[in-house]
Amino acid sequence: MKVSERLRTFQDYRFNSLFFKNLRLLSLLILVPIAGAVCIGFYSYNSIQRNEVQAYSDRMADNVYAGLTRILRECTTELLYIGQNSNVELYLYDPNVRQQNYTLQNIQEVMLMPVLAKNYVDTVYLYSGTNGRVLSQAGVAPLDTFPDRKGLDQYLSQTDDRVLLVTTSEVSGYEKTYLAVFQDVRYGSKT
Repeated sequence: MKVSERLRTFQDYRFNSLFFKNLRLLSLLILVPIAGAVCIGFYSYNSIQRNEVQAYSDRMADNVYAGLTRILRECTTELLYIGQNSNVELYLYDPNVRQQNYTLQNIQEVMLMPVLAKNYVDTVYLYSGTNGRVLSQAGVAPLDTFPDRKGLDQYLSQTDDRVLLVTTSEVSGYEKTYLAVFQDVRYGSKT
């Protein structure tokens, strides 16, 4: 026998032996379940992670909704409080705008309270449809010359009864987006 034949016989005998056949079967029996467990673990971990992200998103959306609802309720309460002030009613329904200076100062003080107390309230304006003027912290101005009138124009031009609008205002040359809350004040009522 030649050396090459012996080598081939030895190699065939070595790798075709019972030990190596059993080792291959055992390897398959071990590797297949491990690979299956890894695949199952991977897909279940992805599913768990997706469910956690969805639950977190739902919680955050609920918190944002609850916070926004609370803020809108507080804004409406502040606006109702301002609207029930007798000086405010006088300003809104007197067509001559001949109120004394102390009356306007009193109204401006009432309007300033929510701005100081609530960090999400930026400004409060009072518009009187009777005399066509807007009262702000800067003073009284006709609607035509009022500098921050975009939101008020939107509110006056709408046909439905929305009290919440997204509007823009120019602050220091930059447009700033606001969530504007409007409240009609009707003489002698709480709305």
